[in-house]
Amino acid sequence: MDENKRNMLLSFIISILFIFASLLPFSNNEYVYVISKIGAAAGVINIVMMNVFLYFQSKKTGHLLNQ
Repeated sequence: MDENKRNMLLSFIISILFIFASLLPFSNNEYVYVISKIGAAAGVINIVMMNVFLYFQSKKTGHLLNQ
């Protein structure tokens, strides 16, 4: 369980870095600009999917505790 939390935290940090990197102006290199935008979109999807996963995990755990 500890490794799972560490991986999710690392994934969250990398997603945030890509989102903030996409806000920086990369007008000199088109490829860096495109990669940063794709990384930002993937980061947003990653954060949303982690939140959905954690919501259902906490709902399942709460259901098990209430029995």
